[in-house]
Amino acid sequence: MISRGLKLLTGLVVSTFCITACADPYEKNSPTDTTIGAETLKIRPALEDEVNALEQGMVEIGTAVTTLDPTVQWQWNRELGAVGCSKPFDKTDGLRALLPHYYSPSPISDDVWPQAVEATRIVAARFGATEMQVFQDKPGNHDVRFYAEDGTVIGIGSQVAASITAHSGCRVPGPGWNTLLTPTSAPPSPVPR
Repeated sequence: MISRGLKLLTGLVVSTFCITACADPYEKNSPTDTTIGAETLKIRPALEDEVNALEQGMVEIGTAVTTLDPTVQWQWNRELGAVGCSKPFDKTDGLRALLPHYYSPSPISDDVWPQAVEATRIVAARFGATEMQVFQDKPGNHDVRFYAEDGTVIGIGSQVAASITAHSGCRVPGPGWNTLLTPTSAPPSPVPR
C-alpha cells in the first residue's frame, strides 16, 4: 500500500513537471528581450542586402553544379516571400525572407552529388551556415541543408529534379525591400558540351 506521503510527493512531482514542461509555447518576449533582439538586428545587414547575397550564392552553387553536369540547367521558381521572426525578434520589425527556389528539371547525377554538396557547403559557410543536416542520401534521392545560428538556411536537393533553396535569418527590411519582387540575378549560361 502506498503511503500518504508518497502519494503527496508523486502529485507534487507531476504538478511541477506540468507547470515547467507545459509552458506556453506562444509566450512573447519580455520588453528587455525585445530590446536586446532589436539591438542585435541593428548590426545585421538589411533584409534586401541579405536576400541579394543569398541569391548570388544560390547562383554560384548552380553554376558549380552545371559546370560539373551540363544537363542541369537552372531557373527561378516561386515568389520571394517573408515571414515574421521567432523569439527574441518576434516583437521587432524583423522578417525572414523565403527566397525563390533555384530549380532544374534535371536531377543532379549521383556521380556529381558529392561535389554539389561541397559547393553548397562552401557558399553556406560564408553565411555562417556550417551545421549540416542530411535528410536523404540514397542513389537518386538527395537532400542536404546547412544552418546558421542566426536562422539562415541553405539547401540543395535532387530527386526527379534539383533545387537550391535559401531562407534568411531575421533581418530588418531597409528602404529597398519593397522593390524586391523577383530575383535579379540571371541563371547561369548553359555550358557547351
